[in-house]
Amino acid sequence: MQQDHAAALAFDLYSTEHYPFWCLNYFLMLWFLSHITRVFFKRLAGSKLQTSFAKLDPNKQDNVVIYVLQLVGTTVALAAQIYGGADIIFQGKDTTSEVQMTWLLVSIQVVAILYIWELIYRKEIGFPLLIHHLVTIVNSQVVAATFFDTHQIVYIRFAVLIGFHATMEQPSFVALFLYRLGLCSKKWQAFWFNFSAVQTLVFKTMITTVTAVYYIFVVYNQEVVMDGSWGAFWILFFPPMTLCLYGAQAYSCYVLYLLGKKCKGEGSECSLSKAEDTLTEIDELEVEEEPHQSSMSIEV
Repeated sequence: MQQDHAAALAFDLYSTEHYPFWCLNYFLMLWFLSHITRVFFKRLAGSKLQTSFAKLDPNKQDNVVIYVLQLVGTTVALAAQIYGGADIIFQGKDTTSEVQMTWLLVSIQVVAILYIWELIYRKEIGFPLLIHHLVTIVNSQVVAATFFDTHQIVYIRFAVLIGFHATMEQPSFVALFLYRLGLCSKKWQAFWFNFSAVQTLVFKTMITTVTAVYYIFVVYNQEVVMDGSWGAFWILFFPPMTLCLYGAQAYSCYVLYLLGKKCKGEGSECSLSKAEDTLTEIDELEVEEEPHQSSMSIEV
């Protein structure tokens, strides 16, 4: 890796002293921003946002706050991935600058801490959502740990590719935010859900395909550790966990599609009630009543 002495961050992610402190600061920042976001919605007196937010029960208010912070956090992580991965991901190089490598590591840690924060912040969480977040955290962190142990650039590529499953969910967050607060008509709400479903399916299929092809290539060329401390993970756990992650994304597309049909008045209550929780960021779906039906009935 080429050495670039420009300081990218205030803390050194490679330092055993700085790293835990950096993670704790980021976690506390998320908690502080969640409080600020909640206060912001409550203080918008007389606005549709404030009225809609106030009508929600506390758990759904938590979900709205989560959508906002997930949107911001995953966008930051995506920007760090694109900048940091310009060489080793998009150009296929085996070297990169120290600053870019730092930002790649930042993107991985941002996703992990963001998910850990959400798991703690949520008062109620379904088993599928729990599995999705834990798989993402474990997969990305163990892959990154393999890189730190072996210093082979091939592993950080896998960590970043896995991270794209989490950092390309922005349309879903927007759709859920609009849905929960009833901020647009049914026609546009259905559009957002359908667009999110297509975007998720296309991009996550591409990511999974690239990951699978690259995995086969590096295994065939014996570029990954097959014995020692990390051998069992790469042979026994990485492939099924990656497929589990893709299954989560595929199921989320199905639920987004159902929500789009619901907004069009075409949804089946039976099928919607079975889709209570997804393996991504979609939480609960009520089929008994439309959230803020009056505000969603406005035609555009």
